[in-house]
Amino acid sequence: MNIQEIKRFAREHDFYFQGLEGHPLYISIPLTAGGGFLKKMHSVGYGFLIIFFKENMDELFFERGNIKQMAEVILGKKIKDPTFFQRIDVKWDKRLQPFFKERDKIISMNLEQLSDQQLTIFYTSFTERFIEVWRDFEFIDSFDASWEEIIQHYLQEHKSLLTKEELDALTAPIQRSFIQQEELELCTIAVKKKSEIVRGSRSILELKQHQQKWYWYQDNYGNVLFLDYTHFLQRAQHILKEDPAAKVKELENIGKKHLKIQREIKLKHKLHPELAAVLELFSELAFYRDKRKSFMLRGDAAVHLLVQEYARRLGIPEKLLVQATVR
Repeated sequence: MNIQEIKRFAREHDFYFQGLEGHPLYISIPLTAGGGFLKKMHSVGYGFLIIFFKENMDELFFERGNIKQMAEVILGKKIKDPTFFQRIDVKWDKRLQPFFKERDKIISMNLEQLSDQQLTIFYTSFTERFIEVWRDFEFIDSFDASWEEIIQHYLQEHKSLLTKEELDALTAPIQRSFIQQEELELCTIAVKKKSEIVRGSRSILELKQHQQKWYWYQDNYGNVLFLDYTHFLQRAQHILKEDPAAKVKELENIGKKHLKIQREIKLKHKLHPELAAVLELFSELAFYRDKRKSFMLRGDAAVHLLVQEYARRLGIPEKLLVQATVR
């Protein structure tokens, strides 16, 4: 079968299609993490998966029945145990601590000084740890194909008259996203170091530390960028043209604001506990998806440096090397 025939087969057999910008090497981490792990943990996996890579665009075809079944299993566990996600999160954080420690070591070291054997040890160890931390919330994506169907089912079952705006508010995460957290921290620096930032100082310690912490925040699954000091200095200068103190207050209180709105909606409609639990699930999933993306991007930066060093030593383009390293 050629590519078009395979795609036609997938569509005719009710596969769920997902297209995204993604580097094959970076996407291989979560795909490897899923494997048989989901079936082992939750008695159901993603089933048969078809993947096409072209440049930095990926086309994925999942067996719709399997991912819908996975979503139903997770939903049932969450309704039965409201702390289901929180308990997973505690274990997740324990795995993330050594992951970040190893990742920071790779980012800060001079990889050219490593022997070939040492470089291989670092690459193998880190990618295995990377795969491991993906597994806890790998199931998030199982809701992509049926989240609207699930919400509509429970709205109809409990005869709820929630508006679209109210639904959006109830399914939004309460916590700040990593993008909002970065903005909050930069705004705080802008307020504190206003005069130095206006002068365009190149030696603001707080801004250097911010750059080292957040240089990856504009990355995606297809590209790794290392944003420099100038990027954050220019953003801080732009922030000072507005009202950074007001922005700090807004971002600091965003969680309280969202929580207040959600409580008011729940009281207004006297939501059935089961419906409230379902909507809370999607709110929490949004938070964990964002948290997962933040560590994925930081991990990708380390993988990028390791593969870049391999390519330098072999004297071949990184693109060609990727074909041999996708796991």
